[in-house]
Amino acid sequence: GLIVGCPIPQQYAMDPAPLEAATEEALRLAHAQGVRGATTTPFLLAHVAKVTAGESVESNKALLINNALWAARFARAYYRRENTSI
Repeated sequence: GLIVGCPIPQQYAMDPAPLEAATEEALRLAHAQGVRGATTTPFLLAHVAKVTAGESVESNKALLINNALWAARFARAYYRRENTSI
């Protein structure tokens, strides 16, 4: 197996301190409101998006696109490696 970490494109990176504060606040609210299971992630994302005025949404989109691009590059390289005659 292989694990690959893809950083967020620099122009979409957020200042970590306010992002961490928003995430911690969202976790506290989720716990206080009894948010559990499948509703947890949407709750956290919505709260962080609200606190960051949507900046986190744009960062997440950029990260998703970057991950997909790298996944495609790895898949293409793997396919070529597996289908090349020696």
